[in-house]
Amino acid sequence: MYMTILFTGGTIGSAEADGIRHTDENSVRELLDAYAARYGAENWRIRALDFKLSENNGGARITEIVEAAAEALEDDTDGIVITHGTDTLQYTAAALRYALGAKVKPVVLVSSSDPVGDPDTNAIYNLRAAVNFIRMKGTGVKVAYIASEACKRLSKSGIREPENCIFEPDRMIAHEPYSDVFRIADRACGYPEDGAYRKGVRLKDGEVLRLKVYPGMLYPTELANGVRAVILESYHSGTVRTDGEDLKKFLAYAAERGITVYLAGAMPHNVRYDGSEDLAGLGMVLLDNYAPIAAYVKVWYDLAKEERN
Repeated sequence: MYMTILFTGGTIGSAEADGIRHTDENSVRELLDAYAARYGAENWRIRALDFKLSENNGGARITEIVEAAAEALEDDTDGIVITHGTDTLQYTAAALRYALGAKVKPVVLVSSSDPVGDPDTNAIYNLRAAVNFIRMKGTGVKVAYIASEACKRLSKSGIREPENCIFEPDRMIAHEPYSDVFRIADRACGYPEDGAYRKGVRLKDGEVLRLKVYPGMLYPTELANGVRAVILESYHSGTVRTDGEDLKKFLAYAAERGITVYLAGAMPHNVRYDGSEDLAGLGMVLLDNYAPIAAYVKVWYDLAKEERN
C-alpha cells in the first residue's frame, strides 16, 4: 500500500520566525518525520506544487491542484492527501468534489492552525485522520480537521489516536472560523456523483461575483466587465433586502447584460417571508439549501466547462 501526498503550502507548510509565518519547503520532511515519530512511517509518494499561502489562491491555483490530484489518481495509489492552507480550504475542497465526484479513490485535504513545529499543532492529528480514512478504503473528496483546542486536550491526555473527524466539502469545520455556514440537507450542493473533471477546464478569475447581504447595503449599479454570474448570499431565513427599487434595477441591469443572479444560503423552509416570496419572479435563480461557497464553486466550474466546450 502506498499513498500520495501533495504539498501546496499554507500554514501546514510554513515555519514561524519572530512572530511571522512564511512558507517553508522544509516543512515537508518535518511533517512526515513528526508523523512517523508518533505513528510510524507510511509508504508515501511525495509530490509538491510551488508553496503558497492559500489566501492567494485563485482560479489558476485551484485548477492546478485539481489537475495534480487527477493526475495522481491515474497512478496505482490507495489515496491522496493534499496539504492546504485554511483560508481557502473549502473552495479547493468544493472544486475537487465537483471535479472528481463521490466514487473516486479517497482524496483528503489536510490543514493546520499552527505550523508543524508548534508543540500544539493539529497538523499531525489531521494527517492521521486522513491516513485512517484511506486505510478504511473510504471514497470521495473529504476534509480531515480536528480543532486545535481539541488537539491540545488529546496531547495533554496522552491520547495518540484522533477521533474520526472527516467532513464532506460542504459540511466541514463548522466549529472553526475558516468555514462558511454549511447546510444540513443531504447533497445540498448538487455535485455530480461521478465528477465533472475534464482536462483543460480552467477556472477564470472574475467571472463570478459573490455578494453577501448585510444591513445598510446597496445593490450595485454596474458590474465589472467579464462578470458572467452573481451569487447573492441571503440571510439564513432566505431573505434579502427587498424594500426600495435598487434590487429590481440591479436585476434588470444584470438581465440586460446576460448575467445570471443566483440566490444561495437559505436554510430549508416551508415558507418564504413577506417581501421575499417571489424572488424567482424578480429574475433570480433560487438555490435553496446551497452553502454559498458550494454554490460559488459549482457556478464557477460550470462556466469554465461551458467555455471549454
